[in-house]
Amino acid sequence: MNSHQFADAVIVFCIATALIVFDCLIVVASICKKGIFINQRELLMKKTKKELKIMVGQVRGISNFSKPQLVNLLIAQG
Repeated sequence: MNSHQFADAVIVFCIATALIVFDCLIVVASICKKGIFINQRELLMKKTKKELKIMVGQVRGISNFSKPQLVNLLIAQG
């Protein structure tokens, strides 16, 4: 292996490392937006009552529940 091949290999390695680090920084920066710090209650309140009933599943007596009651039930189910 001559010095030019070695230099080329080092440059390719540095470029690949820079791309991987850049991608990791983008992922870390997007964590706040994608859900780790988002309030689940607010997220569930944006859904319709019909969607919430589907998410709750087969629980007896939920037909007369209001939207906040359904959200509380879903959060309690965890």
